[in-house]
Amino acid sequence: MTAAYSSSGSGSPDRRDAAATPDRQTASGVLRHRWQLRSEAGAVVGSLPGGRVARLTHFGSFDGLGASWERLGSWIQARGLSAGEDRWETYVTQPSPGMDPRDLRTELNWPVAVCQPAART
Repeated sequence: MTAAYSSSGSGSPDRRDAAATPDRQTASGVLRHRWQLRSEAGAVVGSLPGGRVARLTHFGSFDGLGASWERLGSWIQARGLSAGEDRWETYVTQPSPGMDPRDLRTELNWPVAVCQPAART
């Protein structure tokens, strides 16, 4: 399952879509998504941006996702990249009752662009 977020400028992302499961296809190194909509209330069909993405795989409880997003943001900034507003999580493992939270795996994806140097005057 994938959940997409958009930064509202307040520092906390607004959740946009958490009910679609993508079928992944790779073409020319670009990850493309075909949405398979499930019958959950509030589901919205959407698309994810193409291009460069910084990705971090979070292992463990969902409680630690905030710190992992901060770590990914710091990594992006340290490399002089520009972070996009939209970002998404892909839940690689399906949580289940009695599951050890340490076995959860979540991919954090944040579109990035190379910062252009300021024009000299």
